[in-house]
Amino acid sequence: MRSGFTQQLKINTIPISEVQFPSNTRDHIVNLLRALQAIYMNKEISVRIEKLLQEAIGTSQTSGRKGMGLWEVFVLAQLRLCQNLSYDDLLNLANYNVLVRRMLGKQINLGLAGESVDEYTFQNIYDNVSLVDDETLKKINAVIVEFGHGIFKKKDSDPLSLKTDSFVVETNTTFPSDYVLLFEAGRKCLNMIGEIAKQHKVKGWREVKSESSKLKSLCRSFGRATSAGGKNKAKNEIEACQAYLNKAKSLYKKVADFWEKDMPALLIDQKTLLVLIKVEWFKLMFEKHINLLERRIIGQEKIPASEKVYSLYLPFTEWIKKGKKRPQLK
Repeated sequence: MRSGFTQQLKINTIPISEVQFPSNTRDHIVNLLRALQAIYMNKEISVRIEKLLQEAIGTSQTSGRKGMGLWEVFVLAQLRLCQNLSYDDLLNLANYNVLVRRMLGKQINLGLAGESVDEYTFQNIYDNVSLVDDETLKKINAVIVEFGHGIFKKKDSDPLSLKTDSFVVETNTTFPSDYVLLFEAGRKCLNMIGEIAKQHKVKGWREVKSESSKLKSLCRSFGRATSAGGKNKAKNEIEACQAYLNKAKSLYKKVADFWEKDMPALLIDQKTLLVLIKVEWFKLMFEKHINLLERRIIGQEKIPASEKVYSLYLPFTEWIKKGKKRPQLK
């Protein structure tokens, strides 16, 4: 059987509600224990949490050998969760930290010779604290959040607000030109499909490296045309772009034909399936950047920022600082 949240006082123990904490401390454990004490002293909230623990652990309250009390399980589970502790660190706190021992309703271990103190064992803590699963913790946290709202919210009509500091972390991303991303998407499609075709003996994919080299060559030619000057810059740029797009479109058609005709006939194993999932992403990006480049260069359209992709491999990347010399992407 297990005891609930009601403390059974023993010699050399003090009521949990009377535990004193050091003031003006930044120690996270002390602040956590102070919060747990406030929960313990609130009858309504403590009863709700106790009921949730009873439902989760599901042990009899009237029969069997006495086990770790629900309050002890709750305190140790919160310590482990909030402080990200291992079970060894939790065992050390439970046996030798004075404030933790007092909040558990246990006698203080003074380390005296011949002293008889009820100490926890590793297996005892592991077997009990591990019974509190994620679903139960979510339910308990919802009750605690509700309790916190009642304390910190000044008026029922005022919404709670939270202030946080944020900072930008740069991603390992090269300058995200649409024509370069087009080549990368096409190259990945060709290489991955080429490996699948070789494994499953699909015809028509022997020249993958050659086709990829041709696409790269046209990509570089277009890049030189965009950076070069001269009177015919606009004309040269459009011609280079058109040649690049023609090759990209023919290769995309080859990829699309494989996806629609050859792929459904394959005997796909798990490894091949994982590759095909990646192919689907790069195929989508291949088509998207053909469209973006054609609209931007041939159609002279200004592409909205919402339609742009700044990295094929880190699609969450955002452009937060403009400029071609030192763009900042996060």
